[in-house]
Amino acid sequence: MRRYLTITIAAAAVAILPQAARGQNHHASNGMKTSTPATLKWAPMPVEGFPPGMEMAVLEGDPSVANQPFAVRVRFPDGYRMPAHYHPTAENITVMSGTFLLKMGDTATQNADSYAPGDFISIPPLQPHYGGAKGVTVVQVHGIGPFKVLLAKPGSTPGK
Repeated sequence: MRRYLTITIAAAAVAILPQAARGQNHHASNGMKTSTPATLKWAPMPVEGFPPGMEMAVLEGDPSVANQPFAVRVRFPDGYRMPAHYHPTAENITVMSGTFLLKMGDTATQNADSYAPGDFISIPPLQPHYGGAKGVTVVQVHGIGPFKVLLAKPGSTPGK
């Protein structure tokens, strides 16, 4: 029986959502919301099986809600390494600062590709990948919830 360890970011998102909302400037006349780097409210993003150190700030929406759009920023400390994992929904990433390391595959190696500020990456659902950061790195992730992280098992097929 193939088993996947499912970790939902929902707990972290729900915990920091009220803080993130306070960091946004709301314009009542047109419903527009704005955020600046100074107003972001960062909170730890604990994911079982991942090393500590990731942080997340919610820009829009609730990443834990199904079929709803969301946008978050994720900050990694210098030298951070993500184990092989995947998501049940598409993950769209824009590098904001630092150097983001990413490689497709179900087994983490040292051969990840480097992405610089302004680079965009779109990862289809159920595609295992791993990576890390050189220097403090911030990426913006947007997609349709729920945002979940599932650890990949080498040689197995995600979603089956």
